[in-house]
Order: sequence, then C-alpha cells, then structure tokens
Amino acid sequence: MKILGIETSTQKASIAVSDGNKVIGELFLPEGVSSSASLIPSLDTMLKREGIGREELRGITVGIGPGSFTGIRLGISTARGLSMALGIPLRGVGVFELLLTEYAGGAGRVCPLVSAHSYGFYTSLYEKEENGYRCRLAPFVCQPRDLPEKIEGEIFFIGPHLSRFREVLEKVFGRRASFDCSDMFPRASIVARLYESPTATRDEPRGSISPLYILPGVRVKSVSRRQG
Repeated sequence: MKILGIETSTQKASIAVSDGNKVIGELFLPEGVSSSASLIPSLDTMLKREGIGREELRGITVGIGPGSFTGIRLGISTARGLSMALGIPLRGVGVFELLLTEYAGGAGRVCPLVSAHSYGFYTSLYEKEENGYRCRLAPFVCQPRDLPEKIEGEIFFIGPHLSRFREVLEKVFGRRASFDCSDMFPRASIVARLYESPTATRDEPRGSISPLYILPGVRVKSVSRRQG
C-alpha cells in the first residue's frame, strides 16, 4: 500500500512515498524555497521519477509539529487538498514521534528538541520501556536555562537544532546531559512509515488534524475549517 509522507516542520522539508516499511522514493525541498511554491511540483517530480501515479496512493501522513508554524500549515493544507482530491485517508504525526522512531540508540531518557526561535525550543521527555519509548512530559516550550527545573536525572538530547543549543545545555545540565552526534531532522520517509502507527492522528471527522502549536497565548483554528 503506497503512502505519501509530507514533512515541512523545519527548514529541511521533504516528501516521500513508502510501501510498508520500504521507502520507494524521497525528495528534499531546497532550503529557503517556499513550500507553497515547490511542494506540489516536487511531489509530481518524485512520483514521475519513481514511476508512480497519484491514483496509486492509498493514504497520506503529514507532520503536525511542533516546529515552523508556517511550514506546518502549508504541509497540512497540501496534504488535506490531496486527500480530498484523491479520496484517500489523511493522518498526522508529531515531530517528536518521528525523531524517536529514527533514533537508534538505547538511552533510558530522551529529550527531543526543535527550535522555537526567540521562545527557545519545543521539547518533551520520553522514557524507554519494553516496547519502545513512552512520553512522560507533554510537549512544551521553554528557554534552555529553564529546562533543568522540569527534568531531573540523566538525559539524552536529540533533534534538528542541537548545535544551536548544545553549549548552553552543557552548562546548565553538566554531566547529566549527553547528545546525539549530529542534528537529526525529521524526514518524510519516517512520516510515511508511521501511517499505521497507533500514535498517528486520524482526520476523522475531517478537521481533526491541525498544527501542534504550543506557544503561550496563541489560539489556532483548524486548517480544515478554514477551507470549509
């Protein structure tokens, strides 16, 4: 079953098609190029390259954040439009679930980070259990200096913006902190593979999927309701 994945929550936006756990094709959009101007043409380019027609797609999974609010809304809008045009189901997955799925280490407690610009970063806390990682702190936003007040013990950091925050996190956490060796960006190939995941949000009723936007004092209307 061919599933389209769309991930636009960071500056490294991407699209992919998977069939089960097999990635058929993946394409990264050029950084600095508007997703609205390049997402659909890039999709058509990738499908043509892999010899896949749109009518062969059986579902769509889209990243819902947190991350770049503009990028996420563009991704969800595009996914919703394709879902309606093709008559196929739409599902959404959070960035932290994507990062944990891609993480191949075995740390007991993992803290994924995504930049929130002047607000610091979006983050959460996951603890390892027998069947994977379980979320222990709901996603929140904070400045790096404030994170030790929320998290005790040893912690392993992953995410797409570690190089930006590593120095200050090393100062405030000391020896309690360890880090992934490179910035880990969420990928559309992982998004597509999580279509059947129990953590994926079904767009039922239509409009259930909306950006995960957790900055204080901001109210967000569902993307679908704005489209009718």
